[in-house]
Amino acid sequence: MMVPRAATQAELEVEALLVASPAPVERSVIADRLGALQADRAIEGVRSFWAGRGMRLVERGGAVWMEPSPAARKAIQSVSDGVPEARLTKAAMETLSFVAVNQPVTLADIEAGRGVAQYRGIMSTLVDAGLVRITSRRTDAGRSAAYVTTEAFLERFGLPTLSDLPSPEEMASLSTPPSDPEASCGEGDAAPA
Repeated sequence: MMVPRAATQAELEVEALLVASPAPVERSVIADRLGALQADRAIEGVRSFWAGRGMRLVERGGAVWMEPSPAARKAIQSVSDGVPEARLTKAAMETLSFVAVNQPVTLADIEAGRGVAQYRGIMSTLVDAGLVRITSRRTDAGRSAAYVTTEAFLERFGLPTLSDLPSPEEMASLSTPPSDPEASCGEGDAAPA
């Protein structure tokens, strides 16, 4: 049996910082403390140690954090109040996506953006799940409620910040099929039949 190597002082500091921090830690903060090279080595050491275990080191958008591994998350859900994370319908996911990319939005904004009538129960479900909240009321005649996403939304989808989401323009380009299907094929690729 192979004995794991002892952690370096830098790895211990990074691990403790990530475990104790209530929010993702900017990589630059770690680099300021340890130096860029030492920070890189320590982060990789922590990632390597936790690989295949109950926790994992995640890095996105210049931030680093620890979270339960997918297998461990299932175990946690099975014992946490006996209530599994709510599954969202396709319509609820589409609505949540629209709110996330275009926030703050009203029900009228969502209906116009999605092109379908908005069932108010969807917003109630998203609010009850803690994924969106009412941030304000518009000053228009109807005093419409404006919705935004919450920290729980970021946590559920593994996002350090909202800036990691695509912009409305990027979303539009992703959902628009190319006008010439053969133009999107690489050299040597055949167009779909």
